[in-house]
Amino acid sequence: MQLLNTALMLNELEAKSRSLLAYVDQLTKQPDASILKKSEPGKWNTIQVLDHLNSYYDFYLPAIENAMTRKITFPSRNFKPGWLGNYFTNLMAPTSTGNLKSKMKAPKNHRPPDDLNSDIVINTFNENQQKFIALLRNAAHCNIGEIRVPISLTKMITLKLGDVFRFITAHNQRHQLQITNTIYPSLTVQAKLAFLK
Repeated sequence: MQLLNTALMLNELEAKSRSLLAYVDQLTKQPDASILKKSEPGKWNTIQVLDHLNSYYDFYLPAIENAMTRKITFPSRNFKPGWLGNYFTNLMAPTSTGNLKSKMKAPKNHRPPDDLNSDIVINTFNENQQKFIALLRNAAHCNIGEIRVPISLTKMITLKLGDVFRFITAHNQRHQLQITNTIYPSLTVQAKLAFLK
């Protein structure tokens, strides 16, 4: 597995996370019709997608914080992704052509209901995203290859902290693309990908 420069990787993940925060802020200033629009019956609207992302943050934010405070480590210049963490990240991340490698069905406990309070969902997402960015910044002071974090599917499996950061960011980008496809279906691939930078 290729070594990644830790500082560059964390900075890139933070930039993508800040971009998503700004993107959601811009979207939520539009009329409610946009964020409640569905591409077709049975699909999620923007608020449901954000609620889905919040459900992952409900698990991962405390798990990451707990793992970072439980084990004292020292920063390492490079990070080597684990094979499983790399697999999950690559499975989630949109391709360079704006496609998703595979369709996935969300686990039952991560499926959003239809009746959601938009303001609560948006405010919760903003808070969660800011906490995630703060954790990325704090991670610069520890070894993201030594600290392990359980995954939401089962606590029996743990991933390197760096891989968890990469996975969450890829998962967020996957759903950012889903939102873009729902609200702006006629945009070119290049324009849609520009939102992910």
